Amino acid sequence: MTTQQESVKTASKSTDGRALPFTGEEAATQASGMGEAVMKDSQEALKEITAGSHEWMEWARKAYGANLKAFQALIGCRTVKAAAAIHANLIQDHVKLMMDSNHRVITAMAKSIGGKPAHSK
Repeated sequence: MTTQQESVKTASKSTDGRALPFTGEEAATQASGMGEAVMKDSQEALKEITAGSHEWMEWARKAYGANLKAFQALIGCRTVKAAAAIHANLIQDHVKLMMDSNHRVITAMAKSIGGKPAHSK
């Protein structure tokens, strides 16, 4: 006996003698359709979460690389002015990386729901 046949049998038993708007077979068909819809939505959500997670990991990798470069440059600094310039550039790079990553995440999310981000490039 298949799963659908078992569902029909169980649904038929539960609707016997009751005034419900659908039969056991209709209930099984509706439940099967709802289950498929939930599964499809879950897969789409997982795909979007994975894409967003990948974007954040890419940002972290780039930020780590920028920090390493800045640290190496700071080691060779001879003046406070040079150290401040390296620090200012590092902050600027981090802000730009974050803005770019956020833009890609927002664009991907907007595409997934069928919209367009308000400030797309």
